[in-house]
Amino acid sequence: MAIPKNGEYVLKMLRMDDHDGNDVIRGRTWLQKMMYAGSKDHRELDYGFVPHSYGMYSRSLADIVDNLETEGLVCTEKTEEGNRSPMHLTRAGRTAADGVTGCNPDVLETLRSVKTALNSLDYRELVVLMYFEYPEMLKKTSLRDKYEDWREDGALSMVSKEKISFSLGASISGLDKETFRARLGALESMPA
Repeated sequence: MAIPKNGEYVLKMLRMDDHDGNDVIRGRTWLQKMMYAGSKDHRELDYGFVPHSYGMYSRSLADIVDNLETEGLVCTEKTEEGNRSPMHLTRAGRTAADGVTGCNPDVLETLRSVKTALNSLDYRELVVLMYFEYPEMLKKTSLRDKYEDWREDGALSMVSKEKISFSLGASISGLDKETFRARLGALESMPA
């Protein structure tokens, strides 16, 4: 089975466990955003991302995933969540990923960190965090209104689950720190 050109890091990311022991990626949207975040520190991950209707997008990366699926190396499972389909390696994909050598260890560590951080987010949290961190990708998005609607709740959710710091959450929400602290306190005092 052939690994598509520039597909090595995709295979390696799917093969690695995040810090929670999870080797699955929540879906193509997560993969696109993970690789974009990684590309900010490592040129090896520059797949030609452009602003798109759903944010950062690389046609090249999408083609790589399609080819990996065609080759039987990656499996995408359809769920009740629509397009949020978990991705994982098949047995052949794990063998192929284990055979990949020459990947930069610093890039792999960045990918593990990014995978851990972003894979733990639900869709709303993912959108809020990524557009806050990378506002240049809001240019063409059809999610701009949702991003604005979700900012406060997404920030509160991520801080309450200890996925991001209080300071980052307050910044994302657009609220001053005291107002954000009060809303966080109200959220945390609600019965589960």
